[in-house]
Amino acid sequence: MEAIKNQETLAVLGKKFDVSPIVISKWKLELLDKLPGIFDRTGSASDESETVDTEKLYAQIGGAESGE
Repeated sequence: MEAIKNQETLAVLGKKFDVSPIVISKWKLELLDKLPGIFDRTGSASDESETVDTEKLYAQIGGAESGE
């Protein structure tokens, strides 16, 4: 977050968190690139996998409740 706010240079942040400034720069760019879609729930691949996992869990719970 500090890198996005530009409160410190990447070099200072790198020393502060013991991370390469290049890595911080890559993380910052990736976050800024993906930020607009973070709260968008319009059928992304992760939504589908969550649905499948939820359905499996419900099936397991149902089986446990019925004594299977």
